[in-house]
Amino acid sequence: MRDILRLLRVSNIRRYLGGLVLSLFGSTSLTIASGIWVKTLTGSNSLAALATFCAWLPQLFAPAIGVIVDRARRRTVLILTNLAMVPVLAPLILVQDESRIWLIYLVMLGYGVSFTLIGAAEPALLTALLDPEDLGRLNSLRMFLQEGMKLVAPLAGAGLFALSGGGAVAGLAMGCFALAALCTSLIKVAETTSTAARASWLAETVAGLRYLRSQRTIRSLVLPCSLVMLVFGFVEAGAYGLVSDGLHRPPEFLGTIMALSGAGTLIGSMLAPWIMRRRGEPALTAIGMLVFAFGIVLLSTGSMAPVVAGAVVHGAGVPLLIVGVLTYIQKAVAPEMLGRVLATSNALLFSPVTFGIAAGAGLVAVLSYRNLFWIMAAIGLSAGLWLLTRRLPAATPVTSLETT
Repeated sequence: MRDILRLLRVSNIRRYLGGLVLSLFGSTSLTIASGIWVKTLTGSNSLAALATFCAWLPQLFAPAIGVIVDRARRRTVLILTNLAMVPVLAPLILVQDESRIWLIYLVMLGYGVSFTLIGAAEPALLTALLDPEDLGRLNSLRMFLQEGMKLVAPLAGAGLFALSGGGAVAGLAMGCFALAALCTSLIKVAETTSTAARASWLAETVAGLRYLRSQRTIRSLVLPCSLVMLVFGFVEAGAYGLVSDGLHRPPEFLGTIMALSGAGTLIGSMLAPWIMRRRGEPALTAIGMLVFAFGIVLLSTGSMAPVVAGAVVHGAGVPLLIVGVLTYIQKAVAPEMLGRVLATSNALLFSPVTFGIAAGAGLVAVLSYRNLFWIMAAIGLSAGLWLLTRRLPAATPVTSLETT
């Protein structure tokens, strides 16, 4: 905690975090409200889900989008991306009935591009603001704030939609993005861009993918994490069966389970620097997988006390593995490639959750919640033990491609 307070005394870090919180609040409020908006106008669950899908679709092009982050100064990318979201969101004000829901889908596609850009540029900018030994601490704080926003912003977005409609939520999000750009513009940092001749966009995209493929340790971290994040998406589907068949509680009790899981993510976020300092980034990632698996085992019991503990424990495991992977990449990847690697890795880490939610919805039709949780626990345990047996070293800071 002393180290976190030390970082918070740095004005650049406070401005960075201010921009992060505002951007997260605006984007999270918008995401939840877009689905509610479509559902209200059409009555269709599938059309409502399509709004979220549109936001995730640009992740498929993350390697190409990441080229922007590597071609420009990261601070500039963040400022311009946040500012661009104001006119991008403005058409939502025109949506009054079902005939214009296509505008919601179009806007969510634009938001998805900005989400990918910001997700790569923010951690890349941190490498210019901090010494390598402080990256893990700030990443943990970022994760803490991000998960905190997931608890607060959906309620704000849904509540504002209920009171004033989707246009008000769009206005709130536009204000948040504009203020995020202002906070980021106040950051004072000396960034350099490569003076080498630029290749074509396709060539740079392919070069980023080849670089990522050549990094054995990063592959060994990202791929099992993608698998664990896929089964993490099963939790929501399995939790309905847990609440009704295991705990014999009404469906509303699912909110309590999710709140406990959210509390676990906050705890895990704050424990991550302590573990990382002692064991290194790869070990932290493996421990996160094992903690997640243990929490799922507790959930599978269907008894109240273990389920309460399991909800907290499995939630704590996820930020451990994410902070471990992210910090390793920030330290070990050459700055010239960092935007592409971060954008691609983020897509590989977070997109599987969306597919996992869809797959979980199908699996609960043929599996009991307990069997589904056992499968999840087995995958998490296997991935964590495999990663531990690899004995991967902690990251060594890299300053350029020549030193890799």
